[in-house]
Amino acid sequence: MYIAIMKLTFDPGTSAGQDRKALYGLMDKLRAKFKGAFTPLTVVERDGVTGLAVAIFGKTEQDLTRELDAIVEVCEGSGIGRIESEHAFIEHLDAIGADMDEDE
Repeated sequence: MYIAIMKLTFDPGTSAGQDRKALYGLMDKLRAKFKGAFTPLTVVERDGVTGLAVAIFGKTEQDLTRELDAIVEVCEGSGIGRIESEHAFIEHLDAIGADMDEDE
């Protein structure tokens, strides 16, 4: 089992930072379509919600990569704005905490 965590940031020139209602609507749409956790991100220096954090599980890295790509497509097609950046972390669950086990 793998876990993926992704940070999506919308282009600051779009309405994503000003329109919380639209962003929460997008999160509802994502929750209905994908099995995962979605939360808005607030960037203090920009004083507004400008992105999403996503966490999902999958059987393989390839499954997660396809799922993350589909999530980005939904976000881009939502009308909120263009995705400025996306950063993803994908790791096997057994590898998480392996460093701690070695330290004991």
